Amino acid sequence: MKKSCGKRKSGLAVALLLVLFGCEFWASRYVSQEHKFSILLPSKWEKEEGFAGSVVLAKAVEEEPQYRTNISVSVGNLEEIQANMRRMISLEEYFEANKAQLLAVLPGAKLNVQEGEIVTTKNEKGRVLSFDYDTEDVKIRFLVAVWIKNSRAYTISCSSEVDRFSQYVTIFNKVIRSLKINAKN
Repeated sequence: MKKSCGKRKSGLAVALLLVLFGCEFWASRYVSQEHKFSILLPSKWEKEEGFAGSVVLAKAVEEEPQYRTNISVSVGNLEEIQANMRRMISLEEYFEANKAQLLAVLPGAKLNVQEGEIVTTKNEKGRVLSFDYDTEDVKIRFLVAVWIKNSRAYTISCSSEVDRFSQYVTIFNKVIRSLKINAKN
């Protein structure tokens, strides 16, 4: 009887340690020295660098979805825009310009699902927008977060089929909040 009690206690201790220290097992930190940021991405997802203008694209491993859930991180250089404006572009200006561009590129997108501020774990303040878009085959929900640091715009886009979005929203929020921007200039 004492042996089984000891096994239960050690099993419980191991389980407790996994809960306490295993909270980041779901993800690994992706680091871009070139673009001066790092971010947590789901460990088991496929990662592809440089896809369609992104720095990195992480795709969920799912069974035959019509649309594959993904997280894309891109970094834009704002120096040319700021030179033309002869001043720094604000986060709000950049955010509003991107919303207008979304409406032009994705006609019929419903932009008023969620909008507001977001703060990373490193206290970087950004803006977030969630919207739905209907294609012929599937309805997609996007969660897009934007930050500006010096002359760079950092954008994280998370997307999934609307009916699967609730399965991923916790992951999306953890990824977005994990962004660390290391840009000094």
